[in-house]
Amino acid sequence: MKKLIAFCLCLTLFAVSAFAGVSADIARLEAELTVATTPAQVKMIKAELDGLYLIEPPAIRQSALDDAPANDLCENAIAVAIGSTIAGSTLEATADNAGYCGTSNTAPGVWYSVIGNGGIMTASTCNDADYDTKISVYTDGCGTLTCVAGNDDDPNCSGCTSSASWPSNSDFEYLVLVHGYSSNVGNFNLTISSEDPPEPPANDNCEDAIALEIPSITQGNSDNATADDVEQCGGYMTDMLGVWFTFVGNGHELVLTTCDAGTSYDTQIQVYTGECGELVCVGGDDDDPDCSYNSLLTTLTFCAESGVVYHVILNGYSGATGDYILHVEDTGNSCNCIAPDELPLTIYGDLPFCSCVYVCGDQPMTICLGPLGQHERPDQFSITSGCALDPYRVPESGCDDDACTPVTPDPISDWIYDADNSRWCMAFVSANDGCFCFCLDRVLPVELNSFAAIAGDRTVTLNWTTASETDNDYFDIVREGAVIGRVNASNEATGSSYSWSENNLVNGQEYSYTLYAVSLSGLSEAIATASATPAYSQAAVADYALHQNFPNPFNPETSISFDLPESELVKLTVSNALGQTVATLVNSSMNAGNHTVTFEAGDMPSGLYFYRLEAGDFSAVRKMILMK
Repeated sequence: MKKLIAFCLCLTLFAVSAFAGVSADIARLEAELTVATTPAQVKMIKAELDGLYLIEPPAIRQSALDDAPANDLCENAIAVAIGSTIAGSTLEATADNAGYCGTSNTAPGVWYSVIGNGGIMTASTCNDADYDTKISVYTDGCGTLTCVAGNDDDPNCSGCTSSASWPSNSDFEYLVLVHGYSSNVGNFNLTISSEDPPEPPANDNCEDAIALEIPSITQGNSDNATADDVEQCGGYMTDMLGVWFTFVGNGHELVLTTCDAGTSYDTQIQVYTGECGELVCVGGDDDDPDCSYNSLLTTLTFCAESGVVYHVILNGYSGATGDYILHVEDTGNSCNCIAPDELPLTIYGDLPFCSCVYVCGDQPMTICLGPLGQHERPDQFSITSGCALDPYRVPESGCDDDACTPVTPDPISDWIYDADNSRWCMAFVSANDGCFCFCLDRVLPVELNSFAAIAGDRTVTLNWTTASETDNDYFDIVREGAVIGRVNASNEATGSSYSWSENNLVNGQEYSYTLYAVSLSGLSEAIATASATPAYSQAAVADYALHQNFPNPFNPETSISFDLPESELVKLTVSNALGQTVATLVNSSMNAGNHTVTFEAGDMPSGLYFYRLEAGDFSAVRKMILMK
């Protein structure tokens, strides 16, 4: 029990000590306030005092009601005409529990009433009071008291007098409370004045909305905008002071944004459909955290249905107004895009074959061409933005739709053969919705897998393999512009392996060969080029080299050749597509010269492999395909 009494006593002493400290601070600051010489000093001292008054409210002398001013109570407010000045006093007045209104309410005050005229009204004690005054303005009657405006110190007035302004409604009664800072009381002259309201923006009302183009950029100012009575539609609207715009939807996804260095205030955007006065919310937004200029600016993305009339209000958060720049951006993406994920195209007649292809933005589409055999791989094709007919390029068989948005898609896969449906397929993707003209110019007569030139003593051997052939008659070997060899084609749909050698060459001289495929119709096309330098002997090798394996693809073995100009410690390894070493073919010292190693992969799965040669400071990597 004694401990409890002692504890309570300590708390009491602490509280007394704390309040004593607050009282001392209040006394010090009130003394400083009397000698403050600048508005900034007064503002700073008052801010500190307001915080201390929350702990220890100022002592207010309450007079006997008989001694109070006639307008001490709200119910006894004195009517004041606009354009007049009336003398008043808060001496002997009582404190009012009117709540915070532009400023705190602690000192005794007196009441006045004035009838609004639709203008900007001002209640002021400016330069005409013998104490530190405050003014608060209310409406809705004494029993409710809804705050309209308030002020403590007006920097445009001398001393610590006040002035509060507000836009008035005609025939509304406004109640003006003149009170003081802290517990200050004294004498004053109250002036009630009014000015005509400034002209609002031309698009202040829904009926006067500015028509927008798509896309467009509109610059303006929302100062003096009036309140709009519409349903909240996104954002956090506390005061609908805004300006209006309208446009007709084009069926695309649109972006409305004020994210621009020219927008000076905290904006919000709301979008509606319907008629003015009967608007229906579509969507809205407040802050854009991704805006690089100011995260309080706004970006709204929505789908504008084709032919629908939209109304847009651009307002400021909590009644803010100012300069704005409104962007209307068209993403190019259609609302409810219904392009297929896969588009099968049937090829009729002679090539080239063309078709108009419609795509949805960011949605991959696979184009399949058929009927085509496995050996008839599409070779040359073209993509033209849009589908308008070009009589000099596109045949009249297709691509004559000029009503769509032109786009240029990107291929995102190679041609893949669909054996079940006898067709070749490739995937494309476009950033936006639209169309493009796809034309297949021809199919590949020869699908080449590899082509290598291997040097020997006064000899070069050419080795090549094909994956497929169609209508292929023979191969021509061309060096220095002249045909020096010809090899008949097997014309197998599954491809073949070929070899050809040229003898009696000059050792040490490089020879370059171009391989041409010649179709049954006589069409000749260069399909590969390779070079090699013959050498007198193995010791005559001049440079390090790692040659392409032969055959390639292979099953189950292949030969790998390499050149060493001098004796070296050699390491030759094979790795899979994951980079894992699956075989070490050489790991020892080898003499200078040309060397060939056989790689046997009978127990390995089909797939892509890499072989790597390391000899001294030289290293090289090539790839090969095991196809079982």
